[in-house]
Amino acid sequence: MASLPILQFGAAGWTVDNLDPAKEFLEILERYGVKHIDTARMYTGSEETLGKLGAPKKFTIHTKAMGFFPKSLSRESVFKGQKESFEDLKTDSVSSYL
Repeated sequence: MASLPILQFGAAGWTVDNLDPAKEFLEILERYGVKHIDTARMYTGSEETLGKLGAPKKFTIHTKAMGFFPKSLSRESVFKGQKESFEDLKTDSVSSYL
């Protein structure tokens, strides 16, 4: 039996000042069976917005280390970024941290 594809919302550039429309958008994602959200430290404000909306309680979150800068993928930098991601997302874990 073939499995259905996994739908994932890419939250790059998803920063909002007014959380009401964003909350509605997450409700639409839920209604249509989207269970995964992709974000990253590099997507300025995305993790914070998702955290304010409580998205980690309803969706599987995938986020990424900063990358692309000198020493940004050092052990120290990756763990610092992970801590900041978790704080912004208001969670203590994510499905994947790349």
